[in-house]
This record gives sequence, structure tokens and C-alpha cells, in this order.
Amino acid sequence: MGHHPWRPGHIHFMLSKDGYQSLISQIYDSETKYLDNDSVFAVKQSLIGTFARAPAGADTDLVLAFDFKLKKAAVERLVAAE
Repeated sequence: MGHHPWRPGHIHFMLSKDGYQSLISQIYDSETKYLDNDSVFAVKQSLIGTFARAPAGADTDLVLAFDFKLKKAAVERLVAAE
């Protein structure tokens, strides 16, 4: 097919909250290679974030500020059997 196998740098998230639909997603690093030609064509502008160096003394190397929006869960309607 003539396409490379490489993926842009990204991190996966699995989010859940009572009363809302669960969300499994990924955020891509805005500075990574292959952002414009991901081998699985999964990059969307809305999934690109900026990873920054963590402040001195933090227990991690990088930080990311990103707002996730969860959809409310569908209301289940129970019907009494007659």
C-alpha cells in the first residue's frame, strides 16, 4: 500500500462518571511527527493537545491541560409487564 506503520505520539484515556456515558479516547501531542499522516487515520483536530514540561519538583515530566466533555447517559424507562 506504500504507507508507513508509524503513529504520532499520543496518550490514551478511559473516563467514567455516574450518570454519563463512558469515554475512551486519545490525545495527540501537537509537536509529534506523523500528526498529518497517522498510519490508522485516527487524528482529529479536536484530539490534539499541547504537552508541556512539568514544573520543577513535580513527580512527572510532562503535563497536559485538556477538557473532556461527557454525554449524559440515556434515561432507562422501565415498563411494567401486564
